[in-house]
Amino acid sequence: MKIGLSVKFWLWIFGGFVLFAIAAFVASTTICASPSRNYGIICDAKGTELGLVFFTYCLVVVGWFTVRSNELTTQTLERGYLAVSPTDIQRRFVVGKNRNSSFYDEQDPQEIVLNLRVENTGRTTATIKKVYVEFSREPPIGDLPQYKDGREKIADFVFAVNVTDKLPIDHVTSFLTDQFVWGYIEYFDVFKIKRISRFCAAIFPPAQRYTGGGAPSFGRSEPAGAEGWRECD
Repeated sequence: MKIGLSVKFWLWIFGGFVLFAIAAFVASTTICASPSRNYGIICDAKGTELGLVFFTYCLVVVGWFTVRSNELTTQTLERGYLAVSPTDIQRRFVVGKNRNSSFYDEQDPQEIVLNLRVENTGRTTATIKKVYVEFSREPPIGDLPQYKDGREKIADFVFAVNVTDKLPIDHVTSFLTDQFVWGYIEYFDVFKIKRISRFCAAIFPPAQRYTGGGAPSFGRSEPAGAEGWRECD
C-alpha cells in the first residue's frame, strides 16, 4: 500500500517533534546534569530558542513537500494514460507447418486468438515495455489481481496522444469456450516513471472458425472481476 504525500508530511513533522523532544530530555537529564557542564551552548539554550530550531526544521519540511507536491501535480496532469482491453477475438485452426488452409477439416485442432486494444487518453506519449496475458476457465477471485500462469512478452511500442491501436502480438489459448482473460501492460510515461494498466474481461469466442478466406468473425468481451483487477497506476 502506497503512503500518500500528506501522510508522509505529517510523519516528518511528528517524527521531528519526537526527536527534538527526546534530544531535549536527554540533554537536560544527562549532559547538562554533569558537573563539568562543558556544553554551554546546549545547556544554556532557552525554550524559545529550541522552538525556533524546530520551527526552522518545519519550514524546510514544508518547502520540500511543496516542491514535491507541485512536481507530482505536473506529472499527473501531463503524463500519458493507457487503457487496455481485449479485441479481435477469433476462433481458428491451429496453424500447421507447411499447411494450406484449404486442407483443414472439422477434426483438426482449433484455438482462440486475440489482440489487445490500447488507447492513450493522456497528454503525452507513453512507451509500452512489457505485456502480460493470462487465460482461465475460472473467473478471477478476490479484490486484488493474482498473476500465475500467464505469458509475459517484452515490447517496445510508443503510443502518441489520442492514439488508439491494437498491439501486433497474438495471444493464443486452447480453451475454445467462453472464458476469462486478464493481465497488464507495463509502460513508461514521458517522465520516465513506470506505470501499469491492468485489464480483466470475460470473452465469448465466435462459433464460426476463420480459415483464412473472407472476413473473420469476431467474438466479444465484457469487463470482469473486482475493480482491483482493472486498476491503472
